[in-house]
Amino acid sequence: MKYLTLAALLFFTGAHAEFLDGNQLYTRLTSANETDRTNAQWYVLGVHDAARGYVICDPNNVNGQQVIDMTLAALRDHPEGRAISADQIIVKTLQAAFPCRRNPTPNS
Repeated sequence: MKYLTLAALLFFTGAHAEFLDGNQLYTRLTSANETDRTNAQWYVLGVHDAARGYVICDPNNVNGQQVIDMTLAALRDHPEGRAISADQIIVKTLQAAFPCRRNPTPNS
């Protein structure tokens, strides 16, 4: 599934990798241009899918729109943090809401 999402992400962004900062992602997520919005939404979902199970452990009933909404809210509510890379913003936002529980080590 992660590879399929990445393939779709690359397809919808013109088949080239693009690095975005939070300002660029926010601009695209709030754009009047449907293509820009859709590409930004796929970007968010691609980052989510790549990090899911590693640093983000959201429950199975969380849907893509919720992930997009959470990311957009973080960008809107914290404009001071938009200068960092968009993928870091997405991961930090979702990790705060859905941290992975570490398995306790024996004798700890």
